[in-house]
Amino acid sequence: MLFVANHANSLIDPVIIGISAQRPIHFLAKAPLFEVPVFGPVMRALGMLPAYRGSDDRSQVKRNLETLDTAARDLATGAAVGIFPEGKSHDAATLEQVKSGAARIAAQAVQAGAKGLKIVALGLNYQRKEQFRSAIWVRVAEPIDVEVWLAQHGEEKQAMRQLTPEIDRRLREVVIHLNEAAWEPALNDLEVLLPAEGADAKDPIAALRQRKWIADGINHFMTNARERVEPIAISIRRQREQAVAVGLDLRSPILRLSGPRFLGQMLWQTAKLVFGIVPMLAGTLHHLVPFLLVRLITGKMNQPGRMTIALWRLLIGLPIYAACYVAVWKVMIGYFLPWVAWAWALAMPFAGFYALNYWRQVRDAARLWWHQLRLLPQRATLDALRAEQQQLRVQLGELVHAFDRVQPRERITAVTTNPWTWRRRVAWCVTVLAALYLATQIFHWTRQHFIAEIHSPGPDLTKLSPAALQEQLHSDETALRDILTGLDDLERRAVQLSSEFAAGKRDYYNQADNDAVRQLLLVYLNYRTALMRLVWKYQRHDELTDHPAQLRAFLLDVTAASALYEASLKFVAQFDRSPETIKKFNEAEPVWGIPANLYDTVRGNLRQPSIRRMMAGGWTKYANRQADFASTKLDTSAPHADFHKAVRQAQETARMLEPKVGVAGVVESFAEAEEAGRKTVYRTKTMVAEWMGDTKIRAPREGRPLIQHDHLAQLTAKLQPGDILLERRNWYVSNAFLPGYWPHAALYVGTPDDLRRLGLDKDPRVESKWREYIVRDAEGHERVIIEAISEGVVFTSMEHSIGGADSAAALRPRRDPARVREAICRAFSHVGKPYDFQFDFFSTDKLVCTELVFRTYDGDIEFPLVSILGTKTLPAIEIVRTYTEGRARPDGPLDFVAFVDGDERKGKAFFSGEVEFIGTLERPALTWLQPGAR
Repeated sequence: MLFVANHANSLIDPVIIGISAQRPIHFLAKAPLFEVPVFGPVMRALGMLPAYRGSDDRSQVKRNLETLDTAARDLATGAAVGIFPEGKSHDAATLEQVKSGAARIAAQAVQAGAKGLKIVALGLNYQRKEQFRSAIWVRVAEPIDVEVWLAQHGEEKQAMRQLTPEIDRRLREVVIHLNEAAWEPALNDLEVLLPAEGADAKDPIAALRQRKWIADGINHFMTNARERVEPIAISIRRQREQAVAVGLDLRSPILRLSGPRFLGQMLWQTAKLVFGIVPMLAGTLHHLVPFLLVRLITGKMNQPGRMTIALWRLLIGLPIYAACYVAVWKVMIGYFLPWVAWAWALAMPFAGFYALNYWRQVRDAARLWWHQLRLLPQRATLDALRAEQQQLRVQLGELVHAFDRVQPRERITAVTTNPWTWRRRVAWCVTVLAALYLATQIFHWTRQHFIAEIHSPGPDLTKLSPAALQEQLHSDETALRDILTGLDDLERRAVQLSSEFAAGKRDYYNQADNDAVRQLLLVYLNYRTALMRLVWKYQRHDELTDHPAQLRAFLLDVTAASALYEASLKFVAQFDRSPETIKKFNEAEPVWGIPANLYDTVRGNLRQPSIRRMMAGGWTKYANRQADFASTKLDTSAPHADFHKAVRQAQETARMLEPKVGVAGVVESFAEAEEAGRKTVYRTKTMVAEWMGDTKIRAPREGRPLIQHDHLAQLTAKLQPGDILLERRNWYVSNAFLPGYWPHAALYVGTPDDLRRLGLDKDPRVESKWREYIVRDAEGHERVIIEAISEGVVFTSMEHSIGGADSAAALRPRRDPARVREAICRAFSHVGKPYDFQFDFFSTDKLVCTELVFRTYDGDIEFPLVSILGTKTLPAIEIVRTYTEGRARPDGPLDFVAFVDGDERKGKAFFSGEVEFIGTLERPALTWLQPGAR
């Protein structure tokens, strides 16, 4: 089979023919391409044959005989050969003169013994070949049986000479062709004035068929009724010129749309641009340099024609864009954690394509608005243009009817590869989803393997010493018990609040009532975060070899998951009939990191089959271990009995509420649940990163903090019992959601020897916690700090608290020693209290980090509380402000002790003075925005 085709789009044309033919084809291509490094050998390896054109090198033209012989031999062996008989590619909407090469190859092939040889003419018709994702209409002519043709046309040379015009005729039948190239502008205008109609209006293949029919109509009337159409052509040209004079063209929507329809299109295009600005910026910034570089290089090559320009942009652009991607990836992986670099690299092709289309939409939207604004004072001109265009349509309608009688429009059932058919839409969506899934898996994989010290699929509990493991289990069991108690209180408050709104006692338009809803949501969110952390922390409990410890870890895991599941069910069910409350819960509140659509997210998660399978698997495993719990007395001991009660209560709640919130029956298959659990390990990591507010995007210095052991030693030497500590850890996303540079505060109480010298070891408040205080931590460090963290108010060491920080500061209360000693005793009295997820400074049964400082010096230092979401609280930065405002007064509450300032640019920390410490009031929370942090 010999394929002959018009040559409109250089390298793309052979690809399209190969796709259409669905078989290997040996193409003839211009000889200079075979001299291109890398590209030339690839072409030869694909069986392509060099064509020596006089326009390239006249001295080589005779070598075409060798190429023709090779092509004929290939045909004789049953292969397929492809040739572009115009001899060149071009942009014109005409078929150039067909050369005799195809006929000569066919005749030689028959002489060489080719049997059943067919010549198949293909018309390659591009919608807009210069545009990415242009539609292509491949039209196939009736094949020519070469043996029959030669037999029917007498002498061989005469038959071969007549074969060339026959190939030309059949190509013209399938190609959008104008007999007179000067009519191409009119063809473009007529496409606008005579668009495809009805169901075909948005089908690009139908538009191409219409273009072909219009071109054939032009050829017909210019041959048979030239005097009839030339005046219309003059009118079309005149309107085009008039439209251009006022900044329009015939495609401008303002000429065919008016009033609400035009305004609606303007607003719709503008809205799409607004919502797509973020991915557009990413795609543009990433690709701008290679985009401009490719345009600059190809612009200097003086290669005319859209096709040639596009070819060179492709050949030059591929290595430039590849180098850009590699360079950006290397820069990002050297700066960010690996998952950020991989996620960016995988997302950028999509963002780039989106940005390319976005800027086209910007151009279209800008034209819409500019045309409208420009023509507002020229209403008469616009009306005249519209009237003339309508008159043109009437005249053209008469020609349409006349030509329809001569050549009715074809209704061709094309084998289409139009990407906008519904099947292609589905395939495109599936492809995008698959790519996103792959990106997510690689994202999680890189995080698992490159930053396991920050976010692994659950920590490896086997690496803890027995003592450290027991300590951790005890601490988390205490925290979980407090969370369960808090959830019960939260439920009562939620029921009461819901009933008050239903009874009209509260109003959403009242600020205090609005804050009450926000506060309820904040409390739920904090408990949810704490439970998610426990689920993540103990998901690898089965790896523990110590049986009692394994059971305790599993009980922590299943209880936290059950409590989270039950709380989510109650949260959704309690307000499912209150649209106003749901709307309020779905509002974003960035001050405390409350995300948008929280209620919908929780409800959607409950409906996920994987979540239900995971819960079913956990409860099945829990049921199978009842005998183990009994044998180790973990069924009746405290607080384990409370945990068993919580699991059973969650199961009962699930049976009652799952149907109410639209959750299908729980899958009972343990094997399926285990599989679902394994598949959702990485999802759990992501959820943990989101809800814990603890995601780190960079890990410079291989994750080591800026504060080192020598800083700790020097800082410790400066401290006295009762000092207030401030702490910051860089590169955590959570910093962005807390006001100011300092996110955490703690209290230095000193060593046991310090307290003995102060005579505090006999104070009842200290004595009751003395045993817990004097026990060193798992690494053997003394516990000298009291701080409130998610596990509650605990004793920690300098190495554990300050040793993991990048900046730290110490302030000393300017109070007499007796008051400081009293404050230390008061701090001891708070140890063991749960963390206050409500950030409620009016209660003392639960504390946050700054509230511990606030309560410790209650009555001695006036820390000003600020109102956030209607709740009085104390961000850590306000402690700095309190010091700054009072340092010059004789009765100022605080003195400066030390400031260890972490410098990301130098990669180290150093001791700075009081002025630099005060300057932290102006430092932004994000590490990126810190001076020198880049």
